Amino acid sequence: MGLVAKPEIIEEAISILEKELAALNQPQKSGLYYLLSLNFKARFACKDEAEKRIILEKAIKVGKALKDKYPDNGPICFEYIVSVGLLGEISGVIKSINDGVVTKMKTNSEKLIAIDSMHNSGAGWKVLGVLNYKVPNLGIIFSWPSVSNSKKMLQKALRYFPNDIANNFFYAEALLKNDEKEIAKVYYNNLLKLELRKDYVLEDLDFKTKAVLALQKL
Repeated sequence: MGLVAKPEIIEEAISILEKELAALNQPQKSGLYYLLSLNFKARFACKDEAEKRIILEKAIKVGKALKDKYPDNGPICFEYIVSVGLLGEISGVIKSINDGVVTKMKTNSEKLIAIDSMHNSGAGWKVLGVLNYKVPNLGIIFSWPSVSNSKKMLQKALRYFPNDIANNFFYAEALLKNDEKEIAKVYYNNLLKLELRKDYVLEDLDFKTKAVLALQKL
């Protein structure tokens, strides 16, 4: 199941931010923190898949409205992408393709690169990189994904942010998809040495846990 956080604090934050949004107190800032809180709860504090789906559907609805209202806000764009992606993980890759989830993630990641390429350690390149190695190339139906493109996108993120744990983790996964096991080991081992970001402790711990499990299988 992965790392789990106690839900009380994040639920209190969500409740406060909902009131702030309803009162229109700094809606752009409150909206961003609201999305961050919903995505955090979905990743680390939901009891089951049904609850996670409800939280993410709410996040996507709010995120789309905020994204349309503040089209040049990179952080809001990114949190919307995260919400869509997390829901896509529940649905599975093929259903996500059929439902347009993958296309939404690709389009919004390209937009994020255009408006704020440096946000969250190159998040736009990061998401495109992950999509390119996770989504199957279905020929004429869906022809753009490739491991080669994945590596190029993730290399861009790593060039600017070599000490980002997520960048190293996803690049290692892309290398594995390309059967470059020995180089993948280097990046998995490298991220285990990196310091946790103070604002993303659980996220980074989760990547480190997954890296240890991946190394055990190699």
